[in-house]
Amino acid sequence: MAPGPVLQGFSFFPRGGSAQVVRYLTASLVQAGWTPRIVAGSVGGTGNPGHAATFFAGLPVSAANFTPALDAWLRGEDPLDQPVPLHASYEDKPGAPDRVLAGVSPELAARQVDSWRRLLVGLRPLVPLVLHLHHLTPLHDAAEGVWPDVPVVTHLHGTELLMLEQIEQYSGGNGEGSRIGLPASWRYGGYWADRLRATAQRSRRILAASTDHAARTVRILGVPEDRVTVIPNGVDTEYFRRLDLSARERLALLRRWLVDDPRGWDESGRPGTVRYSLADLSAFDGSTGVHPVLLYVGRFTAVKRLSLLLRAYARVRSQLGPVAPLLIWGGYPGEWEGEHPYSAVTGSALTACSSSAGVAMMIFGSACAARTYWLRRR
Repeated sequence: MAPGPVLQGFSFFPRGGSAQVVRYLTASLVQAGWTPRIVAGSVGGTGNPGHAATFFAGLPVSAANFTPALDAWLRGEDPLDQPVPLHASYEDKPGAPDRVLAGVSPELAARQVDSWRRLLVGLRPLVPLVLHLHHLTPLHDAAEGVWPDVPVVTHLHGTELLMLEQIEQYSGGNGEGSRIGLPASWRYGGYWADRLRATAQRSRRILAASTDHAARTVRILGVPEDRVTVIPNGVDTEYFRRLDLSARERLALLRRWLVDDPRGWDESGRPGTVRYSLADLSAFDGSTGVHPVLLYVGRFTAVKRLSLLLRAYARVRSQLGPVAPLLIWGGYPGEWEGEHPYSAVTGSALTACSSSAGVAMMIFGSACAARTYWLRRR
């Protein structure tokens, strides 16, 4: 196939690893002579980490503005029952505006499809050669409705598989699982399991990030094995590259992130609610220079088991002493599953495990673009 127009469809606003994949993949397509266009969700104005044009700067993007839906949620309305509805989530985060997809009714799903269809129709006369659609969402139905003869490549990122596995486990699907039933918030789980399987089975090609994801895709979604291609997530070396910084330069960065312009957030979800002093930077500065640093990168979702990492780290430090600070890079302000990392550090269980050894942490607020940092020392 000769290069031509291709649609990169991403129904969420940028905040996780899959948004990174869309960004570097689209840039690579441009370099290879294709003419891609991203369609994605967006929140906030220019400079906001969830603002699509900001995150995908320099790339062609058409965005669905979810900001009014979030404003409606703050007023007590349903953000998914709006003219431009907010996306749903594969994760069940109590109190979050983007409720789990398994709790979204068929009627609200139709509203999602209609909203995306209006955006896509506005792109005409564009006729893509390929619909490269990320995750499994109502955006598939909209794109297939606007361009029914264009082949679909579905790019899975794992979170959709986790939700479907939970539905199967708790409903006893395929003779497996506990049959204890899905929670009330997942009342439409069976509907979405059937719908997402049908969406995947219509796809010309499915991309999986690992052989494990590929095997689970075949089993859970019922697609032929030869239709699934494993393409590991890459790294955009224009963004992620080694910098040889002096100890002074490294400490200057830490000071800006943690002291001068802190963006750390606690369970309030408000950036800047966790901040530190110059004295706190001593966790990074030793007699022989800046300490080696341990780094975690990822969202604050249950599958990451971040609270386990924090407790394990505290236990190691209680035995070995302050060998290296732990920096946590990820999350999105106001979004987490299970125990918030900051609460895990300040909670009694971790305090007892840490004993006299310090725990030093820095958290970047968004795994995509925002920079939220916090440090905890004892």
